[in-house]
Amino acid sequence: MMSFCSPFFCHVFSCRLSDLMFLFLLLASRCLRCRGDGYKTCSVCHGAQKLLHFIQLTVTWKNNISDFIPDRQPDFPDKKFEKVSGDPFFIDENVLVYPIQGFSDQEICDVSTKLIHEHLYRFTSTSRILQQRQTIELVPLTHAFYSYSGKDYSFFVYGMENKVFTSKYPTTCTIL
Repeated sequence: MMSFCSPFFCHVFSCRLSDLMFLFLLLASRCLRCRGDGYKTCSVCHGAQKLLHFIQLTVTWKNNISDFIPDRQPDFPDKKFEKVSGDPFFIDENVLVYPIQGFSDQEICDVSTKLIHEHLYRFTSTSRILQQRQTIELVPLTHAFYSYSGKDYSFFVYGMENKVFTSKYPTTCTIL
């Protein structure tokens, strides 16, 4: 499983919304009550001939996540990989990350390039990228075959947690 964080895949971060109040002292602005003459002590500038401006700014922190799972086993649903962990094989984290090059699987290199360019195209015009992370995670997947009552079946064991998935489970099982 290959995953990325901000632009890509991450389990740790959550979205936060914070309200920030900024106070600016602008020398060029004039008080409307005393017109910057300072002859009248007003409640806005207190005779300082300067106007205080308050701007309320709402900042939304968001992780934009994209992930890619190579479809090497078409009988196994890719959604199952989202609920398990794997062994982090490669982690690159920086303000901007570069595409992976020289990896043994060329498909991983191509997808890394595609996701990074797609992320830059989608988010640089509307937001500011603070940090990016891309991760290659090795998630174990074993396909096991067995016979029960003269019929052949199979199941998958996946993730570091050794979860089990089967699409055709016998109705009654006396093995357990």
